[in-house]
Amino acid sequence: MKYLKFLMIFTLLCLLVAGGVYTIMHLVFSPKMRQDRTTNGTNGELSSAEAYTNQGVEYYQKGQYDQSISDFNKAIEINPRYAKAYSDRGVTYYQKGQYDKAISDLSKAIEINPRYAEAYYNRGVVYGRGKSQYDQAISDLNKAIEINLMYADAYTNRGNAYAAKGQYDQAISDYNKALKINPK
Repeated sequence: MKYLKFLMIFTLLCLLVAGGVYTIMHLVFSPKMRQDRTTNGTNGELSSAEAYTNQGVEYYQKGQYDQSISDFNKAIEINPRYAKAYSDRGVTYYQKGQYDKAISDLSKAIEINPRYAEAYYNRGVVYGRGKSQYDQAISDLNKAIEINLMYADAYTNRGNAYAAKGQYDQAISDYNKALKINPK
């Protein structure tokens, strides 16, 4: 009886493992699925919001902001609830000096994902560096830090906003926190 029970459990475990391996090999790593995530398979056009966003980031890093925005637009067309595409497009608008558009996109990213620390951080940077609206910058950077206590760049930029307001003790405190998190 013990042998039969052991054999049944062993067989069940083998089936579970085999099913898991099959799923991983044929769904996650299959060339067809990989292709579907990046291109539509016909003329090489991208078909997923993530793929367009990744390509947009590549254009951004090359300084090709208009092409970058075009790809983020396509990502948003495919998935209007993709917060990262809005956030990345907002950062690109910031680089182009289009601060109101940047704030609008970053606000949309936050609306979609209220726990998106990077979107709060980036909007804080736009308010602080772009528009010199330091109270709004500090508010957004506070939220980014609340979400991620180890966000060294948020402490640094909040310190910059405090310094711009002449609140040097708070600025020094934030710079010290940033250095503790990331001494480099």
